[in-house]
Amino acid sequence: MGKRRELDDTTRPVRSNSRNNENARDETGHCHVNNGKTNFIVQIWKGEGKGKRYIAEMAESIVTIFLMKLSELLEKEANFLIGVDEQVKLLQSKLEWMRSFLKEADEKRKENARVKIWVDQIRDVAYDADDVIDTFILKVERHHQQQHGWRKYIASPKLVKLRHELRKKIEEINTTVDRISANKSKYGIEGVQQVGASSSSWHEGPSLREKRAPIVEEADVVGFKDDAITLVRRLIGGEARRSIISIVGMGGIGKTTLAKKVYNNSYVKRHFNFHGWVYVSEKYRVRELLRELIKSFKVLTREEIDTTSEEALRNKLFGYLRNRKYLLVIDDIWSTDAWEGLEAALPRNKAVALHADAESIPHELQFLRQEECWELLCKKAFPRNVGHNCPSDLEEVGKSIVSKCGGLPITIVVLGGLLSRKEKLPNEWAKVLKSVSWQLREGENQISRILALSYNDLPYYLKSCFLYFGVFLEDSEISAMVLIRLWIAEGFIQQRGEETMEEVAEDYLQELIHRSLIQAVGRNSRGGIKTCRIHDLLRDLSISEAREDKFLHVRDSINLQSSFKARRIAIHHGIQECVSESHTIPRIRSILCFTPEKEDLGLGNLGRFKLLRVMDLQGALVLSLHDEIGKLINLRYLGLRGNHLNEIPSSIGGLFNLQTLDLRGLKILILPITIEKMKQLRHLHMGYLSKFAGHPRLECMSSLQTLSKLRVSSWAKDSLGKLVNLTKLGIFGDFSQPGFLDSIRGLEHLQSLRVKEWQGGRIGSLVPLSSHIHLYNLHLDGRIARLPDLCELPPNLTKLSLRLCELRQDPFPTLEKLRSLRILRLRIDSFVGKEMVCSMGGFLLLESLELKGLGELQEWKVEEGAVTSLKRLEINSCGQLKMLPEGLRHVSSLRELELVNMPRRFLLKLRESDGDDWYKIQHIPSVITK
Repeated sequence: MGKRRELDDTTRPVRSNSRNNENARDETGHCHVNNGKTNFIVQIWKGEGKGKRYIAEMAESIVTIFLMKLSELLEKEANFLIGVDEQVKLLQSKLEWMRSFLKEADEKRKENARVKIWVDQIRDVAYDADDVIDTFILKVERHHQQQHGWRKYIASPKLVKLRHELRKKIEEINTTVDRISANKSKYGIEGVQQVGASSSSWHEGPSLREKRAPIVEEADVVGFKDDAITLVRRLIGGEARRSIISIVGMGGIGKTTLAKKVYNNSYVKRHFNFHGWVYVSEKYRVRELLRELIKSFKVLTREEIDTTSEEALRNKLFGYLRNRKYLLVIDDIWSTDAWEGLEAALPRNKAVALHADAESIPHELQFLRQEECWELLCKKAFPRNVGHNCPSDLEEVGKSIVSKCGGLPITIVVLGGLLSRKEKLPNEWAKVLKSVSWQLREGENQISRILALSYNDLPYYLKSCFLYFGVFLEDSEISAMVLIRLWIAEGFIQQRGEETMEEVAEDYLQELIHRSLIQAVGRNSRGGIKTCRIHDLLRDLSISEAREDKFLHVRDSINLQSSFKARRIAIHHGIQECVSESHTIPRIRSILCFTPEKEDLGLGNLGRFKLLRVMDLQGALVLSLHDEIGKLINLRYLGLRGNHLNEIPSSIGGLFNLQTLDLRGLKILILPITIEKMKQLRHLHMGYLSKFAGHPRLECMSSLQTLSKLRVSSWAKDSLGKLVNLTKLGIFGDFSQPGFLDSIRGLEHLQSLRVKEWQGGRIGSLVPLSSHIHLYNLHLDGRIARLPDLCELPPNLTKLSLRLCELRQDPFPTLEKLRSLRILRLRIDSFVGKEMVCSMGGFLLLESLELKGLGELQEWKVEEGAVTSLKRLEINSCGQLKMLPEGLRHVSSLRELELVNMPRRFLLKLRESDGDDWYKIQHIPSVITK
């Protein structure tokens, strides 16, 4: 990007002499460095600027979603509504009419507090109607379970009574709607006209759009050039001691962006052997910070971390970093207490301990200059334009918009995302300028006003999705898969054409990212979103909006008084108190526990949560489930991940509306075969030691899209092939019977397959997989007779992992011809031969290669013109490998080389000072040895 590009040769800092000090491994195989080397901790301090929040309404979204539910009810449950359907249709008509006033009424609400009351009343009556409908459906379904025969069920006196009760309640709601409507003129909105073409009719929903190619995310590095150069020089040219650099500035000014720019700089990557990044929330816990640090440095496995005490974690981290050269970024630190909780685990030279911190001058980030603000706005407003050039007729109004942002990057990024969705016409941009000017005339907090403007611009189907981000812990990295399934369970996602709801939800998430309201963090091998994050200022906005509209209550303080009436509760602290107090809201829809450390939870009297749709307890400690769990027949999502259950009651089979059951991480679990009654189950995640108490009829669960860690034997052979909607399958067990994989030949929608043989036999022929054109992720764990020919492999693989396959012939001549392969992992004994060769023109799209535990490998050759797109290479525990390939010096794309548990003789060849093979890797920005 011209002068704003990433730090490169033209801005190369002077390198410290400490870079030439030698690394060596002692007899234990651990890499040690001389004591003269510098360690750095970069602290990003929490900025001010949260201020007073501008609260907008989402009543239009609430009413719209309820209208969709009414429409679906009238269509699918007509038999149950005989005698009530006219009242329901009348309610539908009245709410649809009132909805047409809501958007403009919301604008007037900003001027008139009475309008806010009117909008609140509409929202509340929609909530009441939703409760009435859901309660009726709940009672009908319970009654249905007790009846035998359809005709008897429809004509039963009980159902007649339920319909009479529903009619009476709907009549009361219609009366309330009439009263609210009659009061409209009293609230000063008698002149409001119906919303024009800019707001689509509720029943149309989002249009079926052409899939957008994902935008490649990069740090918004506009500006900060001098800041980056200064920090890189401080890091590389630092003194021979552990040092701390604090980056300070107000919220949204770009502290994290600057840190990422420096952290990923090629010279910084080369200078430090170990790199770590940890986020610190306001409600931090030292143990959780230690866990994240250890995961960042890859000191222990996840299982080891979970079973290790806080003191042992601290000692382990201290011992690991001692005498090592590391860079650690502590992001979003709030107070000195958080730093003091971590400091004991970070080694330092005692001789300089008294004055080291005092000598570190904080780096204060300043606001962007006007020309930098304009450059950043153009980058966000025209993301697909190669030069991000702004048409001349938009420049004047665009620069006027920029002038309102006060040089604060977060506001420019969000407004740029808003403009990217608008037509590129002067009058459209002028409307945005007018809105910004109007928002700021009251003199309230500038940041929150501008952020709220982008929230208000969201279509109804995205508002609930955005508010839902308040559920998650601050600064957490959110799994897109989990988020999407929660959205679907909550009822935010509607069917669209031939797409699955998962595909529609992924498109919603992509749209929020395009609007710069959400950040994409990780992507999978196909470019789809794997993890995402929300900026803390935007998260604060989502929580404020959600609280105002009774959409969500976030319990983030143990001492919080719970006078809340929210539809959903997100518990971040104080599980028992919150659950015990929630009896005041018996019609709550969701309970989600995301406490940093598991807290004990008693689940008695589950019946009080009769309308619950979502229960995610991964942050709670659940030792047992009561039979009452089966009464929550409205439940769509049940998350018990990482708990200590060893049995699930058979009553769980009564959850016939359940869509997702997440049991990952459970040590021992017996699953009742009553799970086969869950006709709507779409995603079933089991633990590796889980098994069914019998042989369930899998074909009864034809809605399944995900089935993971299923322990199988001959009983499942005939059932698997009938799960025609499966996209992800993970199976392990005995595959010695010939033709086992033939049973999944017909799963034409399969995208991901994991097969693990654990009986010492062989995985059967892979030929049945050759017809799976949608299969992009394949993981094989177990012996195979031979690697299939190219024509026998799934043709569109983007990710392939092999483990314990015991291949004796070099697999590269076949695998390098896979035209779409981007990630290849050859792990323990996947290959037991001595030589591998990457040929010229092979692996043209491969970006990541991992060679781990190939104990017999002695020689690896890379011809010039091979692996030309490789970015990351890891070689781990390949003790017989003599040297790195000569051809690596030609792979200019390689950005990261990680060498783990390799012999001392191997590493000595790679020393910068006198290593014979240094020339092969001198172009690689990041070389990490462990």
